[in-house]
Amino acid sequence: MEHFFLFLLKATIAIFVILNPFGNVPVLFSLTPDLDKTGRRTVITKASLTALFVLLLFAVTGQLVFDFFHITIGAFRIAGGAVLAAIDRLTAGKTVVSVSHHPGALVHCTRVYRLEGGRLHHA
Repeated sequence: MEHFFLFLLKATIAIFVILNPFGNVPVLFSLTPDLDKTGRRTVITKASLTALFVLLLFAVTGQLVFDFFHITIGAFRIAGGAVLAAIDRLTAGKTVVSVSHHPGALVHCTRVYRLEGGRLHHA
């Protein structure tokens, strides 16, 4: 029984780190500036349910997919690290995407675009 609680604790911490709720709060507010409290709550509920569905889907079918393609967990970790390293090298010194309603926050971006009338314009 003690092993189950230890597993549950580790899984909870891992999911918390993966979902990164504190890091996603600014993204939520920058993407939903025109929504009221009820609208934001609806967006949060839909996003949370979608994330839960995807997480449960991969929790149930993930090992089957790995077995089908003969992928080991170790190989998956190495490939994930290689992808993250490649992304880091490609984006070194650049801001990939920054959403802000305050132009001063975009000072260090290499390119700035503004959304106007449903179209992107170079600023």
